[in-house]
Amino acid sequence: MIYSCGRDVRRIKNKCFAKFKTPYTKNIALAFDRSNIPYFARFSDSEISLVYDADFVVSASEIITKSQSKDYAEITQKNYDLLSEIAEILNVTVGTLKNRPDEIQSALCRFYVIFWFCDTPTIKRELTRILMTDEEN
Repeated sequence: MIYSCGRDVRRIKNKCFAKFKTPYTKNIALAFDRSNIPYFARFSDSEISLVYDADFVVSASEIITKSQSKDYAEITQKNYDLLSEIAEILNVTVGTLKNRPDEIQSALCRFYVIFWFCDTPTIKRELTRILMTDEEN
């Protein structure tokens, strides 16, 4: 089955192209969408073809690099061990995160895994939202 998503290719400026094999094709399409990168994707379960705006090449490259690594399988197994990675992205200490309620720590880890394929600014934005929600309560 072949899927497609994203914008009309004609509306993408400064086109960049990428085509590669990965088992994470749906994750990549979601990451491009969540990271607000203008793109068009056509993909199957094992291969993806992308057209995206070259102005977003740094973010796109980060997502593509992640999809080619084996790191995702590892982070889905770690749970609370992810706090050190999350602390680094948020520019806080692990101790600061461990002082948060268990529900917030769990939410941070869960959302980190969900958004892992996205670019770093998107991950940071989403994790910051969780911390801000905790501060409002």
